Amino acid sequence: MLRGETGSGEELRITSDQNPRIKQVVRLRKKKYRDREGLFLIEGTNSVVESLTMKWDAEYYIVSDSASMSGIRSSLVKKWPSRTFVVPERLFDRVSDAETGAGVMGVIKKPHWNTEILTDPDQADRNILILDRIQDPGNLGTMIRTAAAAGYCAVIALKGTTDLFSVKTLRSTAGMVFHMPYFVAQNNEELLKMVRSSGRRLVVTDPEKGIPYFDGDLNKGVALVIGNEGQGISHELMEKADLRVTIPMAPEVESLNAGISAAILMYETVRK
Repeated sequence: MLRGETGSGEELRITSDQNPRIKQVVRLRKKKYRDREGLFLIEGTNSVVESLTMKWDAEYYIVSDSASMSGIRSSLVKKWPSRTFVVPERLFDRVSDAETGAGVMGVIKKPHWNTEILTDPDQADRNILILDRIQDPGNLGTMIRTAAAAGYCAVIALKGTTDLFSVKTLRSTAGMVFHMPYFVAQNNEELLKMVRSSGRRLVVTDPEKGIPYFDGDLNKGVALVIGNEGQGISHELMEKADLRVTIPMAPEVESLNAGISAAILMYETVRK
């Protein structure tokens, strides 16, 4: 056992904030440590259950002793007795980022998705979501969740997009991060190469030169770009687009939230 760990029988316990696992949880709040260690945090019952269902590689789980033994705490202790640690409520609250949670978190190994899904003939009709430097964790999580609901097969984010593996982003995906292949392109050149090799059309939003989105065919074979909340889509991607679309709005409305715009456009894939 590590420092500050006790236990025998059914439950292992952590009692000290100097415990290496607790220190690691605190470190993983920062992106540089998530990148360095190849790990990330999940919080809340939904995310933990999804990690178990999808059989993601968990290092360990931490449960508050205030969590009910009839719920997730009991399930984790029974299924992963050597990787589940119960901590005092005060200690859990100190390291938790959740304002209201179920008193459970996990440390998970980052997934490695295979880019072959982008060129898989069986996936050719399914669309791809492209994120051009999205900054808000809530927007990113919402877009991933919507992409999964609309049947998209993957997400490609340009470098500069907020971190997928921050707790705030993960929470807003509502567990869909476990279902949606996610790739990061280092620059526009790499992104365009990925799109072209997939055989999909590059579609951007353009409020000035775009056609109404419902007049364009966004049902299949599309790589849909959603731009940065403040700056929009980069000039290079606009110039390389195969199709420009816009969402018609009343004159008094200047724009829509990026997450809302993405949802409207993505759901064209299910409209017959």
